[in-house]
Amino acid sequence: MASFLVFCLSSGRRPPLRSSNAPRTMLTLEACGPYGSPGNLILGWDSSAVNIYTAPSGGTALTQFVTPFHGFNGTNLYVEGVVPGASMLSWVYSEQTNCVDHICITVVKDEFQ
Repeated sequence: MASFLVFCLSSGRRPPLRSSNAPRTMLTLEACGPYGSPGNLILGWDSSAVNIYTAPSGGTALTQFVTPFHGFNGTNLYVEGVVPGASMLSWVYSEQTNCVDHICITVVKDEFQ
């Protein structure tokens, strides 16, 4: 299990999915396997603890991340803490549900701006 810290300054009371410019931590996702494999790669998270974006600043938080395995060459996403505490991200291959990576996210600071 991989682990990293998310140092964010954001309001834990803001409405979910609000555009934000709080500092974010880059998360690089990759998948290994035979090219052309069927199924999807699915990233799961608790949106009450962290928001995930496609850009390092601005934009709207994702509500889900599902992408076909076929042709997936990796991606960078950006994690922003919502409230202090720990949360797990799950990176799952839909065709083999026991093939899961867990990433522990720890939000260490939450400030109102």
